[in-house]
Amino acid sequence: MATASLHSKCPQCGAPIDPVEETDFLSCPFCGTRIFLDAAGAVLHLLVEPRIDAAKAAQELARWLKNREIVGPIVPVASETVFFPLWEVTARGAVKIIPGSGAIFDGLNRIQIPPGDEKIFSAERAKGPHGEPARILEATVPLEAALARAGAASTDANTRLVHVPLVILSYTFFGTPYRAAVDASSGQIYPITVPRSAESRIDVAFAGLLASGLVLNLVALLFTRAAPLLSLAILGVVSWGLYAVGMKLAGWMES
Repeated sequence: MATASLHSKCPQCGAPIDPVEETDFLSCPFCGTRIFLDAAGAVLHLLVEPRIDAAKAAQELARWLKNREIVGPIVPVASETVFFPLWEVTARGAVKIIPGSGAIFDGLNRIQIPPGDEKIFSAERAKGPHGEPARILEATVPLEAALARAGAASTDANTRLVHVPLVILSYTFFGTPYRAAVDASSGQIYPITVPRSAESRIDVAFAGLLASGLVLNLVALLFTRAAPLLSLAILGVVSWGLYAVGMKLAGWMES
């Protein structure tokens, strides 16, 4: 429900705005600007149109994972385009981004909203790049809370509510499910859950091989302690075999 002051003004043209019951969104009757009403006042309601579809988002995600040495079969499972609300607070020459809803995406507060790509919000524009359906997430973080997080006051801050397009990708990596959000305007990745890197998996595999080698060598020494040369020969064969297996494992994981 709109709770803004009866003396609220359009942030675009300055015309007086009469809050409408049961809604926080309306259009200025004079200039048509889309406005979000909050207890702290009225702000512009904008939207960034997407440029990246689900297929391109999956490619960006695969490249992002590879750059972090997370290599292997990435199997897309599902995708969804959503428009996520962000408070864009400009105060004392600095711009801060505050998520307008519960964000489970790592680094979303550092998102770069493309200058000049912001359009007046409308439900008709809230679609994928090919006109596919998209979901609009409501702003659940109040404007006053966003200003407090940004360390700004409503009197000296220029604030806008911007819905940015995100492609939420669900995929599996070696059979384990993961999720990530891809900025559909820039391709930036915001991970939700991330697989381990190939390097870390290789380290675990090598640790297992070394442990196995130690056990085999101890067994060999136990049964051949009366024949030192045979024991050394077995030790050399086991060590070389473990090395060869380890190199093949590393090559497979990094291919």
